[in-house]
Amino acid sequence: MALDGVHLEAITTLVQTVDRPGRTRDRTELAEHIWRDVLIDPPASIPMQPIEPAHRGQASAESLALDRPRLEQVAAVDAGSLNPTTYQNGLVVDLAHAAMATTPTDLDRHRSRSLVAAVHGPPLEVRSSGAWTSFDDGYGRSRLIAAPSTYREEETAVHTLALEGAEVDHAVAHHTAEDDLMIMDGSVYPASVLHWNDREGALRESLHEDDEPRRILTEAASMVERCITHETMVIGFVKNWTARGLISALNDSDAIDTTMLPWPTDYGLFQQLLATSGERDELRWTSWFTMDFGVGSSMPELLDRFDITTSLDNEAYRLGFMVIYDPRENVVFRVEAPLAVIGDERHRQAITDHILAGVAIEAGPPPTLRKADALASIGRGERQVLRQTIAEHLGTTQVQRFDQVRWSPSESGGH
Repeated sequence: MALDGVHLEAITTLVQTVDRPGRTRDRTELAEHIWRDVLIDPPASIPMQPIEPAHRGQASAESLALDRPRLEQVAAVDAGSLNPTTYQNGLVVDLAHAAMATTPTDLDRHRSRSLVAAVHGPPLEVRSSGAWTSFDDGYGRSRLIAAPSTYREEETAVHTLALEGAEVDHAVAHHTAEDDLMIMDGSVYPASVLHWNDREGALRESLHEDDEPRRILTEAASMVERCITHETMVIGFVKNWTARGLISALNDSDAIDTTMLPWPTDYGLFQQLLATSGERDELRWTSWFTMDFGVGSSMPELLDRFDITTSLDNEAYRLGFMVIYDPRENVVFRVEAPLAVIGDERHRQAITDHILAGVAIEAGPPPTLRKADALASIGRGERQVLRQTIAEHLGTTQVQRFDQVRWSPSESGGH
């Protein structure tokens, strides 16, 4: 260990000098004011509205796990990736591996996999038809795509196109009409692609000019349409979120008498709203709201802009959400779904019951999604092998950076 006791003491003293004039402020009271006076009946300046009378619920994890009804046929999709890798020959490569888990277990769907490799290189050097090739007796399929030219954004481009493409394509290919519920890991829609619309420069241009990112959005719309046509409820389970649309709106609104809210993200606000009451073993949650900020609000507009035609009205694709707080791990999850799904009170209740029971059992993502994560993940050691295999096939070597040399694959340290 590089730090001695004297160093730790100095660090503690240093941190104590941070000027935090607001640290004694009662955040609980402020959060309750926001809930009671703003979110229950939001003014026009706040980008969310209650779908039903706004309320918060709480119950013991044990009672939720035992007493809440659960849906019978559930599918969940997740994807793992190699992470962008740069090679000495100028190519930047990422590879994503998507899998579906089901409850009850369907061995054929568990075995099925989709592999998507995205490659960025000098213009005209990387060519691919993008066609699927089957493997594993037809249970698997793979495709190579040439990432569009995105100067200085190569790693973001290959990662987004590989990961989002694999996950959405796998969901479309392996959803069945018998599924009661389809759970997407993260947002319902390919959030990373949608974020390109909010950026300046090469990525935004690519979204509006290149085929592959728009094809992914088209597939996502098709997936939602198919689920709704087959009466399958489709949701996204967001484990890690950094959205600040609500916080930004509150900071800009006259509804709150403060110059700056103490929470940097919406996550922190909802954590405060839900963590202020109840026992250690009691989950807490909100009712459902429309989400008129973030990626959930841009999908209807982009369907129009890119002439993506479906049998549903574009507004059906707008998202609503609820939030769940698990005090056992002190974490907050967001559950989101298209308004075409949660506009029906029975669907809202069925989703709420099922997800609360799953979180109560797992102290984390519901069981079917956890299984999908296990099937799709690519381990650290496997990544090293894959990167080396790709390098050998390309007749080149991986670009090494000092931290890659300094930290072995088994270490989790950083600089």
